[in-house]
Amino acid sequence: MHVLGTSGHVDHGKSTLVRVLTGIDPDRLREEQQRQMTIDLGFAWLTLPSGEEIGIVDVPGHRDFVENMLAGVGGFEAALLVVAADEGVRPQTREHVAILDLMEVPGLLVALSKIDLADGPEWRTLAMEEVASFLASTRFAGSSIIPVSAKTGEGIPELMSAIAALFGAMPPRKDLGRPRLAIDRVFSMSGFGTVVTGTLADGPLSVGEEVQLLPERKKARIRGLQTHRQSMGSAVPGSRVAVNLSGISVSEVRRGDVLVKEGTYDPTARADILVRAWKAGEESVENQEEMKLFAGTAQTLARTRLLGEDRIRPGESGWVQFDLARPMILARGDHVILRRPSPGTTVGGGWVAEPHPERRHRRGDAKILRQLAETLSQDPRDVFRERLRRAGVARVGDLGVLAGLDLSQSISVARELHASKNLIAWSGPVEPLGAASVVADVERYREWTESVLGELLRFHRERPLRRGMPRVEVLSRLKLETRWANLLLDAMAASGQLADGGAWLALAGHLPKLDDGQANALAQWNLKNQASPFAPPSWREGIQALGPELAAFYVDSGLGIQVTEDIVFGAEAYQEMVGRIKNELSARGSLTVAQVRDVLGASRKYALALLEHLDRLGVTRRDGDLRRLGPAGQGTSLA
Repeated sequence: MHVLGTSGHVDHGKSTLVRVLTGIDPDRLREEQQRQMTIDLGFAWLTLPSGEEIGIVDVPGHRDFVENMLAGVGGFEAALLVVAADEGVRPQTREHVAILDLMEVPGLLVALSKIDLADGPEWRTLAMEEVASFLASTRFAGSSIIPVSAKTGEGIPELMSAIAALFGAMPPRKDLGRPRLAIDRVFSMSGFGTVVTGTLADGPLSVGEEVQLLPERKKARIRGLQTHRQSMGSAVPGSRVAVNLSGISVSEVRRGDVLVKEGTYDPTARADILVRAWKAGEESVENQEEMKLFAGTAQTLARTRLLGEDRIRPGESGWVQFDLARPMILARGDHVILRRPSPGTTVGGGWVAEPHPERRHRRGDAKILRQLAETLSQDPRDVFRERLRRAGVARVGDLGVLAGLDLSQSISVARELHASKNLIAWSGPVEPLGAASVVADVERYREWTESVLGELLRFHRERPLRRGMPRVEVLSRLKLETRWANLLLDAMAASGQLADGGAWLALAGHLPKLDDGQANALAQWNLKNQASPFAPPSWREGIQALGPELAAFYVDSGLGIQVTEDIVFGAEAYQEMVGRIKNELSARGSLTVAQVRDVLGASRKYALALLEHLDRLGVTRRDGDLRRLGPAGQGTSLA
């Protein structure tokens, strides 16, 4: 599906030509029909000789309605510039072409209209030469110029053929899997309710889907979809779409809102944009001035912050960070137009490099300027790497969306960068990389691994008797989302950089070491335990005797088995007690607490504490007042 937009000076015959081509009157407002002048956007569709239908957006040509024209131009894939043969290039011809040029609309055709009013063939030739000369300094140099008359029908078949050829060479719109519909019209239909229209971009929409209207984050559901008055179950990128919404009233929606799937886009109040001042304009873009910024069908006041020079002169480009008065929905690569609020004049346009800057940039920062240039680079590898550098770690598919690449491009670029060691694959499919693969920026990965290794080294120096640092503590020190931090630790363990004990982490090869005094203290505690191994002293006494660090080592190293907060058995005693209980249960089938007490020759306090501990491990299973063997107690090994 494709969209063609009209452009040109007022009264040069744009709407009349649309009526002749399509049989549809795009002037839908009563005032437009009475004044015979387009005021707001009009819509129609055209069936090409191939049978393909394209949408048409008809825009007003009067200078007072340029802002209405800007609400439609964002969806253009090509423009039909209409220039009256009897008048030639006029002021709004120039401004409209400047806007199309700044927006980088891919294609343009010129309809030299009203040739029935031209004074002979020589006049027609002069008019065509004037248009060609005018376009020579724009991106549309060499565009086809077709003389037509809506009154006599002359040239209409040739124009239709040129339109078909233009769109026949155009690729389909990109499908990034995250649809957005910039709303250009809102109305209510009896029996249906709220209907919004726009040109669909970046992904498909389907009936029944839950959607969100930004920037207000209002929720709705798609009740129905139409393209060119034909109902359908889904709509594809590039099509003109009417969406019937349930769960939201007409009063809650306005032109400039954007319909998306929840979680795919976020409004922004700040954006980094490469601005190009209109070459033929008379005004520069100044620092700290208020301008109107137009994107999609939305507009807002915005204050400029020039990041390089103090002024961007006509024909020059420069980086600007804009603070927006009203949040907008922007993506990398989006085009914008800048106008002065009063008097209303077009000053320039731009390309969004970063729709969500992390901070307010310092002016003249060479690093920021370099990063922004890489972000807006046309080389998908540069764009992908810059997005990865900013994110640090992400899934390949998600990075592709942020970079404005389709899925196949994203996977191809990721594999190329992985092969050249410009990114690190963490998890998911690694050979070959796929959309779900998690990849990390090389420099950020190095920073994170060095941070983890440094934290573990510090911990080992401060607490040399501990097996390792608690995992939760390591995670809290990393400036990284928990899901990615855990993947990082897993990758470091797999590469042998650290030992992973589940709840604790240690440097590879780390072993707690005792000095002579600590070894002697442990020997004395063991002697004290051996005097009554099945009824040891309280662990409070143990901590007092050994000190907190040595006491922690005693349990961490497996020399002692902690069954309650205050009961720690020596390892040998614990194994013997568990063995006796399992043997008796195997022979008898069940035991009471009193019987276990007798088997161990210990008090009920210790017997009950041990049994509850074994219940938690699954070695034993409580059955009323009895204990039976649990699933973990069926084997021959001791717990």
